[in-house]
Amino acid sequence: MKTDRRDAGSLMITVIAMIFIVSIIIFAGSTLVISGSRNVHKVSDMKQAHYMAEAGIEHALSDPYFIQYVSSGGSYIPPSPSPFQFEANKFGEYEVNAKVDWENKEITITSTGWVKNQSGTTLAEQTIICRFGIKPGSFYDLALEYVIATDHNLILNNNSETYGSVIAQGKIT
Repeated sequence: MKTDRRDAGSLMITVIAMIFIVSIIIFAGSTLVISGSRNVHKVSDMKQAHYMAEAGIEHALSDPYFIQYVSSGGSYIPPSPSPFQFEANKFGEYEVNAKVDWENKEITITSTGWVKNQSGTTLAEQTIICRFGIKPGSFYDLALEYVIATDHNLILNNNSETYGSVIAQGKIT
């Protein structure tokens, strides 16, 4: 009889040890899954912030008044578009700043993109710096001498002649 009790006791210790080992494996596996999920979301947020920064650069380059703002000596900061809505109550924004290096005939565009949650907490931030040189005769030539650009209507007197580029957001009459 005493040997049966010893066997039962050792069997119970073995079962408890196996349950403990399986519990540790399940805990470790669930911890890895949870941390992997968090990493996937963080990488996704960083990619979205990067794309927001790229959108800021595209916004600057597509603005017909970009050269006017930058070449006037000031910084180019476009009006901020409404936030872009992402999934899971997240949204993205960007901020663009551009300056001219007159000595090197170079434009530097700095764009920062953010991904934020509903409460406005920043989840990810990425900054892109884009530098490019100005080639004479290109669209972005800083030596444009005969350019008219306005945010309003442009009214010319009768028999007026305009040489060069004309950019207007309003009517040209």
